Amino acid sequence: MFTWNCFVKKGFVLIFSMFFTVVMLSQNNEQLDKLYRQYSKGESCYKAINTLLNKSNFDDLTGYFELKLETGSSDEKLFTVSILGQLASQLKDESQLQKCTHLLISKGLIAKESSVAYYTLGVLEQIPVSGYNAANKSLLASHIIGKPLYFGRLAKLAAYAQVSDLVSYFEMALTSADSIDRNDFWSLNVALARMGNLNCVDYCTSTIDKIGVNDQTIQLLLPDIVFMHQKKGIDYILNLILNDNFNCTNTNPDNEAPINCAYRLLELVAPVICDFPIKSNASGDLQTTDYAEALKISRTWIINNYDTYQTCF
Repeated sequence: MFTWNCFVKKGFVLIFSMFFTVVMLSQNNEQLDKLYRQYSKGESCYKAINTLLNKSNFDDLTGYFELKLETGSSDEKLFTVSILGQLASQLKDESQLQKCTHLLISKGLIAKESSVAYYTLGVLEQIPVSGYNAANKSLLASHIIGKPLYFGRLAKLAAYAQVSDLVSYFEMALTSADSIDRNDFWSLNVALARMGNLNCVDYCTSTIDKIGVNDQTIQLLLPDIVFMHQKKGIDYILNLILNDNFNCTNTNPDNEAPINCAYRLLELVAPVICDFPIKSNASGDLQTTDYAEALKISRTWIINNYDTYQTCF
């Protein structure tokens, strides 16, 4: 039976709970303000940020960060984007990851400061695909259609995030190549290849054939062939590995003689081919002390498994 005493007790619990929440929120904000001041002085504070992220309420944090992205200085916005990237890498809850992604797109990517937008783009490229729900894909698409700064990289981000609604828009943009620069034209082809257009794979590989394989194409262009996630692109790199090409710089400062580019190409495919005989470590280097032997083993494996190997993107 409901009594006045019961009502008073419940009211007291509610008031205490609200008071506790306000106190905790205030304490979190004070701690965050302090960390932002440390950052502005050039002091390292990422360890303290990590501790705060682990013990704070997610919604309280994102509310604070949203305000910083709206009203903070350029440096504060950059710091906020960095923290959000750190937060996203730790989140296990998919809905929280999506909220974090939404904040980065809606506030960071459209920031008036180009440095903030550029930095946000780099963070978004590292967000797990599960962070891009329908709402975030739509938000990203609406931003890209205006052909903003970094249009080419944004197109690749859309391909990574599986924003399939943009396929026809990107195809139309390719037909009006006069309105985009050469780098964006390349990136659009890469994006469309990731979205399933194999003609765009052919365009990119033929472009590399015209330039030739060297340090620059391995560093700047061939990683995009891997990014496409198309077996046709990986086949192309495997064929390059089977051929000797001595146009690459030796990383040994005591030896200026050029090296076989196939060694560098192995580093590109080793992480994305299942059961490849030579593995790479976290930094991307091949796990071998004998590169000549590693190349020999890899070439034999490629010849024997060319038609049957599986990719593990």
